[in-house]
Amino acid sequence: MRMKDVGGAVYQFSEFLHENSILALAKVVEDTSIELKRFVGFKFDLIDKHYDVLYQRELQSIRALANVIKHNVSILDRKSSVSARFLVDEIGMSDGWQLDVFIHTRHEVFNVVEHIPKTYLAMLHLTEISLGERHPYLDMAYDDAFDAIYEFLLPEVINISRPNKRKSEG
Repeated sequence: MRMKDVGGAVYQFSEFLHENSILALAKVVEDTSIELKRFVGFKFDLIDKHYDVLYQRELQSIRALANVIKHNVSILDRKSSVSARFLVDEIGMSDGWQLDVFIHTRHEVFNVVEHIPKTYLAMLHLTEISLGERHPYLDMAYDDAFDAIYEFLLPEVINISRPNKRKSEG
């Protein structure tokens, strides 16, 4: 019985981590948009004024997931919202399913390890579009930028392993 309890807890913890990571990434995009509007008068919207920002589709997916998590108690009901309709029609997720199914089957829309650097790069690109300042990460190949971003976000002094895209040498 204890193993069942532990297994259930692991599944719930995974759901909690994935959903909260999506909410945090959606907040990054929203906060960046608000700050750019407030301080430099630059208006950004993922649908109407997206400026072809890098990884626009991923950002739209993150926002849609966050809305379903917040407003639909993590149930994907196509007729309930524009966000749910986007996830079903554009991303190909199944109508009527709970998001935990997509988390536990490792659906690409919940690939948080990839969403983190892509969101970071997208916000750097948005800053470049709005302010004209280009960050060096934007000139790197994606795998190199991925590694550089995780090295920056998770420096050596934090004793946890970080994702790495570099291919083994030789």
